[in-house]
Amino acid sequence: MMIKRYLWSFVLLFALVSCNDLEDTYSDFSGDGVIRYVGKCTDVTVTPGWRKLTVTWDNSVDPTIDKIKISWKGGNITGDSLLNKDATTCDIVGLEDGMYEVSVCGVDRKGNNSLAIPVFGRPYTMNHENVISFSRIIAKHYFVGNRLVLFFSNWDNNVTSASLKYYTVDGELKELSITMFLVYLNPICYLLPDKIDPEKPVVVERSGKIEGCDDIIVFDPYELSHDKLYTTDFKRYVKTKYGLSEVSEAFANSLTELEIDYSYSSLEDILNLPNIEKVILGKNRYLKEEYLKNYGKDSLRLNESASELYEIDRSIKVLEIANELYGLTVDRYNQHFLSDAILSAKRKTLSFMNKYPNPLPPEKQYFDGSTWEISCSEKDEHSFNSHLEYLIDGDLETYWQPEVALYVRTFEITIDMKEVKTVAGIRIVQKDFNPRIDFASTSMLPGIIKIKVSKDQVYWQDAMYMEENTIGDTCGEITIFDFPAIKEAQYIKIIVDDQTYGQYFTTALGEISIF
Repeated sequence: MMIKRYLWSFVLLFALVSCNDLEDTYSDFSGDGVIRYVGKCTDVTVTPGWRKLTVTWDNSVDPTIDKIKISWKGGNITGDSLLNKDATTCDIVGLEDGMYEVSVCGVDRKGNNSLAIPVFGRPYTMNHENVISFSRIIAKHYFVGNRLVLFFSNWDNNVTSASLKYYTVDGELKELSITMFLVYLNPICYLLPDKIDPEKPVVVERSGKIEGCDDIIVFDPYELSHDKLYTTDFKRYVKTKYGLSEVSEAFANSLTELEIDYSYSSLEDILNLPNIEKVILGKNRYLKEEYLKNYGKDSLRLNESASELYEIDRSIKVLEIANELYGLTVDRYNQHFLSDAILSAKRKTLSFMNKYPNPLPPEKQYFDGSTWEISCSEKDEHSFNSHLEYLIDGDLETYWQPEVALYVRTFEITIDMKEVKTVAGIRIVQKDFNPRIDFASTSMLPGIIKIKVSKDQVYWQDAMYMEENTIGDTCGEITIFDFPAIKEAQYIKIIVDDQTYGQYFTTALGEISIF
């Protein structure tokens, strides 16, 4: 029994010694004792403002927290700030454009920081894309002598104020307040009532709000440029008619007349032409009189055979302004562009517009093609005879019409005049038919052709300034192409594509005459 007592005493003593050693081991690994972490801030958010970031957070309930520390860095900018322990929001101001990393942490009396999860934000500055894309209020403008024509953007409800500052011809600085009502009352354009001094700056000032930013931003003012901008249609017109790739100031100043024959976007470019006296519409579209009789001269627009203006309201408005400012007049042939029906619907009379009937084609001396040869890249199949020879037989009532196909073809029609001739131009005549009886043939008439000339069929050159050229697409309509320069050629090539014809494809032409 005595032995058992000594044995239990030995085991108890060993256990006490072991526990003391284990405690010493934990102490070695844990430093001076138990580690205590400072309570961290939660739900940190960053909201962008004007050249600032607004930071909000929820504080910890840790009673040892003495301060709140905000830190930020982005690009070459770094900074931090110590706030009262009860603070829950902070504005970081004076920031430049860029992405910033922001941290919020609690600090105890010993200077220990809590853990912080970084959040990111980007302030609004003049370089921010949302600021750059903010409404400029004025979408387009034209300086017309000492007058100014403004085209407004659609009104943006985020605009808080906008104004136009300018000097009158008397040297007075004036300001036009641009409001929602001014924009709505002038949806097309606005002619500034005052005569301005065009040598002095005209400046637009704006302020407004951007989505996601509570601050009202005062945007940098901008000056209206005197550089002239032209529509795509006008540039194409200049290239087609004059061979110019750019519209120079000297060329714009030289234009006194503008002849437009085919559908066009807007006539607003006339405001860029200080010496323009007349706009001529449809003078070079030679429609067949029988066609006009069948459909009636006043119904061209309804049957989609008259050339049209896609921006009709804008075109009418600029014509009225041009007439008011420098006496512009308009000559209209047939019902092209500004039909009586359209003007009546718009309640416009345009007293300065002269109305003319169908113009007559100019007299030309056409070569006799009776001995010429004509060929086509696409051959007739299935014993079909498209009558290619009818294109040069001198009869405007005969026509060439290839058989229908299931795919679109390109036809290269080559005329061999047998000898080199001095060629000044070409006449293209559409297929002649009665549109009341054969309405389906309307869809096969091509609206674009290519004209090339050659002496040897090795080197081909475009006969016109443009490779593709528009032709009138009504039955029997005549289109005259006067080459911009006399050509020495033996071969003439006309290139046309198939047109959609129901579920198939085909095309047609009436006559090709060379002069």
